Amino acid sequence: MGDLAAEARLDDPAFFLADPYPTYARLRREAPVFWCESGQFWALSKHEDITWAELRPNPPFTTTQGLHIPEARRSGRIDERDPGGAQQTGGGFMSDPPGHTAFRRLVGTAFAPKLMVDLEPGVRSIVDKLLDRLPDGEPVDFVEAVSAPLAVQVIGEFLGIPEADWDDLRRWSDSFMAFIGGGLVEGSPEAAQAAVDMQEMYGYLTQSLAERRQNPRSDLMSSVTKLVMDGEPLPEASQLAVCFSVLAAGNETTRNTLSGAMVAFAEDPGQWERLVADPSLAPGATEELLRWVSPVTHFGRRATEPVVIRDQEIAAGDFVVMLYGAANRDEDVWPDADTFDITRKDAHKHLSFGWGLHRCIGLALGRAEIRIAVEGLAERFAGWDLATEPVRNPSVLVHDYKTVPVVLRRS
Repeated sequence: MGDLAAEARLDDPAFFLADPYPTYARLRREAPVFWCESGQFWALSKHEDITWAELRPNPPFTTTQGLHIPEARRSGRIDERDPGGAQQTGGGFMSDPPGHTAFRRLVGTAFAPKLMVDLEPGVRSIVDKLLDRLPDGEPVDFVEAVSAPLAVQVIGEFLGIPEADWDDLRRWSDSFMAFIGGGLVEGSPEAAQAAVDMQEMYGYLTQSLAERRQNPRSDLMSSVTKLVMDGEPLPEASQLAVCFSVLAAGNETTRNTLSGAMVAFAEDPGQWERLVADPSLAPGATEELLRWVSPVTHFGRRATEPVVIRDQEIAAGDFVVMLYGAANRDEDVWPDADTFDITRKDAHKHLSFGWGLHRCIGLALGRAEIRIAVEGLAERFAGWDLATEPVRNPSVLVHDYKTVPVVLRRS
């Protein structure tokens, strides 16, 4: 075996474009609290350690001083990804308790389970239209045909963004994820365009929220403008933070889990045959896909006081990265973690939505999108093959599929 420090290039998008799982296994065995010198951060790879860290308030960890690997050594990137300052507002998702606790409790009313269930017929209608257009026996890029438009349309309708603006919605989200994922060369034309796109996105959401305050509709943006905290309307910056978070996070998890699902089932067609034979397996298959694909590779926190994890002291000011993909293959949680099994009973223990204080507030909608898409595929298709190798965009943050060309076989 080679040098682990040279192998675990966790700040390099190329590391994640390859197969990171053998290195994750080494990290769990040899250095579960690992110092990445090139990125200047600690990396946690064990499920137990990540769930412990996710449950800690400030101190010892804060979310306000960086969330992603590229921000570990250059905090100025926080302002670049948040040009309007909405994400850093004192009452927002990326704040610390007790303010975060009150904010999440308030905003949670817009994500109540019943409201998410009420959205399912609309999601199913979108899924049906997209799947019915898929060709039989001819190559098609599943990302462009289903994964990307499904995620954009559901989030667009949920927020209340007109269909005419959905292409912009996708462009803004793609640019944001490329920026925070470290896949853009600083100073390049692509990075400059991403900065323009993020400014456009903030401007659009700011204007849309202002319009909702004057003329409310039946959508999330209108609901957010009506929220009241401590007897006062939720600050405009916090309203913007909610909508921005839904736009960015809601798009990527669904899109990349579904794209990764097509790869997983193509590589293990026996699992798809089991699902077609017994569609009631779809909810469990959804959890296993989230575990297996691990669409989000990590999130980070900064230590605000010295903290010890597995006898390793982490100094105040150090950045700590939680490797969700590594935790989702932890053999101490799942003895056969490297096996894709849609009948797994405890797949729901995955960390693909995070955990604890900052667990994804929209996870019910994300789960529903994936499950409904899987159910729709099982109703129509006996299976598929990869037409060519899938292509992923470089990122340290998400398993971002650019293309997944498949040839489908209708039932």
